[in-house]
Amino acid sequence: MNKYTLSKPTKILSTKQEKESIQYINEYTPSLPALILEISPPACGKSTVAANIAFNIYTDHKGEPFFKRVIWLSPSVLTDKSLSGVRKLANDEDNDKIEIQLINDVGNIEKTLEGIIEYLQENKEGDAENGVNTILIIDDAMAFLQRTFQSVLTGLCSRYRHIGHNLSIIICVQTYHGIPKPIREMASSILVLGAQGKAKFEIVEDFEGIFGDEFE
Repeated sequence: MNKYTLSKPTKILSTKQEKESIQYINEYTPSLPALILEISPPACGKSTVAANIAFNIYTDHKGEPFFKRVIWLSPSVLTDKSLSGVRKLANDEDNDKIEIQLINDVGNIEKTLEGIIEYLQENKEGDAENGVNTILIIDDAMAFLQRTFQSVLTGLCSRYRHIGHNLSIIICVQTYHGIPKPIREMASSILVLGAQGKAKFEIVEDFEGIFGDEFE
């Protein structure tokens, strides 16, 4: 498995209330923990938005990043120019606040996901004690997502609230129907960037079918 891993100790917060404190920038920010679907055509900023969610949008009571562990799974995570800042932070020896794992091994994504799940389960108790909140980003891997239909990824999405401490997931794809329907139905939030015409109508129509009058 090719990856960068930065696993320096994170700061321990003093009380449970402080550990669970999340600062939201506005009322439209997805509530955490979350399963977020991010749909966008190429070159419309999917990875940039995901990075901002992971590192900038959510903060703790001290104004520091809420997510103390970021796991980024993508075949292009080590080469994508838009993620150069993420790679730089992963290699920054002075970064002692965020553990970053950049994984580009998606040839057997089910095995890779199983390893991530096992890792999060093994660290759940310690993460809860130390206030380590994790976000898993699955980016630019639509072909591999289709192979995991009703398999490891679907199971992860159905149980993500129980697998790790304050685990959130972002799945980034180019087309809405590239995500298996069971996962679409479990999503807590959906972000659509640059969708036009028929593609946008299909998303709205599908969510109206899932949520009925609650969807606007």
